[in-house]
Amino acid sequence: MVGGEAVGADERERTFLARHARPGDFEKITRLDEGAPDDSDVKGLALRGKTIIVSWKTVTTHDVFISARPTFKEGMRQMSEQPVFEWKLPEGKSLDRYLEGIITLSGYLTKEKSSAEEPEVGTGLESEIELARNIGALSGTHDLDERATRLVVRQHFKYNITLKNENVARLHPETLILELSEQKKRPTYEDSRLRLPPDIRLGVWRKLIETKEDVGEIPSLLIDAAKDLSPELAKNGVTYAQLSELAHLAVQLTATGESLQSWVEYREIRELPNLTNEYLRNEVRCRAKEGRAGWPIDYLVFGNDEGGALLALFGLEGNELALLVTMLLGKAQGNEMFSQEATHWLNALASSPLRENVPLQKKIEVAKTLNGQWKNLETMWLLYCGQEPATPSTWFIASDGEQRALHVELNQMVKTRAVGNAVPNLKGIIDLLGELSAGEVDALAELRPRLTWRSAGRWLEGWQTLNRPDVYQAEIVRLLVSNEDIPSDFSFESLDDQHRVAQVNQAIH
Repeated sequence: MVGGEAVGADERERTFLARHARPGDFEKITRLDEGAPDDSDVKGLALRGKTIIVSWKTVTTHDVFISARPTFKEGMRQMSEQPVFEWKLPEGKSLDRYLEGIITLSGYLTKEKSSAEEPEVGTGLESEIELARNIGALSGTHDLDERATRLVVRQHFKYNITLKNENVARLHPETLILELSEQKKRPTYEDSRLRLPPDIRLGVWRKLIETKEDVGEIPSLLIDAAKDLSPELAKNGVTYAQLSELAHLAVQLTATGESLQSWVEYREIRELPNLTNEYLRNEVRCRAKEGRAGWPIDYLVFGNDEGGALLALFGLEGNELALLVTMLLGKAQGNEMFSQEATHWLNALASSPLRENVPLQKKIEVAKTLNGQWKNLETMWLLYCGQEPATPSTWFIASDGEQRALHVELNQMVKTRAVGNAVPNLKGIIDLLGELSAGEVDALAELRPRLTWRSAGRWLEGWQTLNRPDVYQAEIVRLLVSNEDIPSDFSFESLDDQHRVAQVNQAIH
């Protein structure tokens, strides 16, 4: 033997190896001294024993590792007090591989091994090695690269390791954002257990929204993002422009769906009530122009265009507007969501330029159902059908826009001639509209409804009011030559000579 100190070290090594070596190696190890034969196997085993001794001490005394894994510390203590042949390793686990795992653990803890290296497998110490890689990656004060960041974040969630704030600041930003989104972790502390700066949280919310498979869930994600990030506006942590861009992205992604109704809940959120309004409004206007399925209800909710004044500029076909009115009228008649909004919208349509483009029959349906702002149209329709719905004093005074619309609708009624055997109450129509254009008068004269002495009164009175004796007397002649019995009080004095001749000619032929 050499000096006492060297002898002491060898003795300590022999003692450990004697207690921890495999039984088959025991004789070789106990012969290890200065005078032993030059046996390479024995020397190799001795060197490996030295490495195991150093590694064992590193692992069992590493403060961070022990505090993170107290149960592992206790297991190591018990094994240190037992001979190797008494160790109870999990079934199928090799002692050789276990000791190699101890060496690997020590390598990560002492930074002899890089966290980027692939961990040892089959040692029975896989989770401990992963934890050691984590500790090795975080040792020091340098910023972590992408690979180390990925490891640390994954270990944070897998092994419930708490990352200190100063270590969070060292993580690679883009990799951190990607890892959180891939693990479906929201950047709030409650979900991630990380104190993240505003820019990272913004990036994670964006990534979560971008990668959400169910687009119907995107609005709720944006709502949560707004709740999380809106306090940062006052601190200048994020800007309103950044949040607005996030909202724009969310709306664009949901625009691929059949409906935008999943955004309805967002209207009640107080944090940023106007965040998506402009984007949703633009989207529903595009849907209206394209005639996308279900666009009327989306337009009702998000179009910000009561009565459809803007829709009047889109050049929509009559069938598309008929669909719009049908759907909104159904909503207005039902006791369900948006019924009140639909009622307001249809009432506003009465004074909207869009009114003139809506098919007549649909407007009459609205007038019969809602009355209110549509009272004048309902009245004119009843008058056109020969009824006396009300006295003029109960009719609403129409605005200039409504007057124009009523004249258009009267022309549509005359054009469709959809009155059957009814004789229009021409006097009532004149009282309602005030006056008729020359074109309207000529069109009504061409109408020539089937007259009876009983039904013709207000029709004939109207022609007198219009100061059209030619039409008035021509209509009387039509009555006289009909199969109707002439009233006893009828006076032929009311006819001029020309019309009397016409009457005779009609009778002869």
